Amino acid sequence: MQPAKNDTAWTVGPQRRIRLVDHDILLRRLRDKFGITGSAHDWTESFLSGRTQQVYYKGRLSAVTLLMYGVPRGSVIGPVLFLRYAAEVLDVIVECELAVLAYADDIQAHAHVSSTPVNCDAATSQLHNPDP
Repeated sequence: MQPAKNDTAWTVGPQRRIRLVDHDILLRRLRDKFGITGSAHDWTESFLSGRTQQVYYKGRLSAVTLLMYGVPRGSVIGPVLFLRYAAEVLDVIVECELAVLAYADDIQAHAHVSSTPVNCDAATSQLHNPDP
């Protein structure tokens, strides 16, 4: 008789990580890992740079702040840029032989494990410590 099987899912990182994208790291990964150079790379750099934020609260405006992190919410390319930024995390999940679902700033790893605590612990350990 085979042990019962369950799907187990882990969410990788908190939601809203799209705001934490470091522009310099993203641009370097686009160039080095994905081969995006020339005008496409220049356009992406221009798209990310020079963005500011200001808050209106109780009838007052805050000072204008230059944004060094994040990709614009509501943009079509924002989720694509985040997934390129998170590509190394996705690579680790795949190397651990876990299924991965990724959309915008939501990344989930899935494993099909038996319901015994030992196997669940092993799968969790593998996700957190991918090196043997």
